[in-house]
Amino acid sequence: MKNSLFSPKILAGFVAVLVGVVYLGWKLSGPDGPPQVALPTPPKPPAPKAEPKTSPPPVAPTPGAPQGAGQNAPPQPAPMVVEPNAPKTPDEAAREAADYKIGTIIQQEATPEAVSAKLYLLFPNFTSYEKVAAAPHMVNLTSDEELPKMINLLKNPLTPPEAMESFFNDMLNRPPELGWPVLIDIIGQPRHPMAEQARELMSTIVGDDFGTDITKWREGLREQLKLQGADLPPDGTAPAIPPPQQ
Repeated sequence: MKNSLFSPKILAGFVAVLVGVVYLGWKLSGPDGPPQVALPTPPKPPAPKAEPKTSPPPVAPTPGAPQGAGQNAPPQPAPMVVEPNAPKTPDEAAREAADYKIGTIIQQEATPEAVSAKLYLLFPNFTSYEKVAAAPHMVNLTSDEELPKMINLLKNPLTPPEAMESFFNDMLNRPPELGWPVLIDIIGQPRHPMAEQARELMSTIVGDDFGTDITKWREGLREQLKLQGADLPPDGTAPAIPPPQQ
């Protein structure tokens, strides 16, 4: 039995319907083909808002800068303000004048020996400020042979305390047999400004504190010097002042 779906009549009808559909579609689309359907355009993103431009604050012109340099010109350094020197106190002025005078004396002499002799000669007539200014120079210029001249100034109550301290400290830089006996001599002067300091130092050196007993101080110092291969003068005192040359 033949299938009725493939009979010639049914097949011809199907073809006719198909042709009609194609023709109808061609008519509706026109000569240029089927109608184009416009797709909706997506909305554009909003443009970013431009921030208002702000101008930099005006720069005040620097005094002395060239006119018309513009804002891009390099900054000019601020003018230097020189403060006037503070007024010197009377003490500062006196010390400065004393230093100048002592410096002038040193420059006028040709040799260190001449400078030392001149300072020792003028020392009694110096003012207190001048004595203080001269003392460190005298310490540097005084040889061991001339040490008695400095010891005299150290023991003199008219020597200002600051100058005394310079001479006193120099005794600790001299050979022990020359400098240490001077400390004992000062211990024997209880009213001397350096007496207490001399006693503290000698207590450390000899290992004991003999108060004002000068004899025991010298005995203790002699024992210490023997350990160092030195000795005190026969009387145990500081170096004597040599007689003046004729």
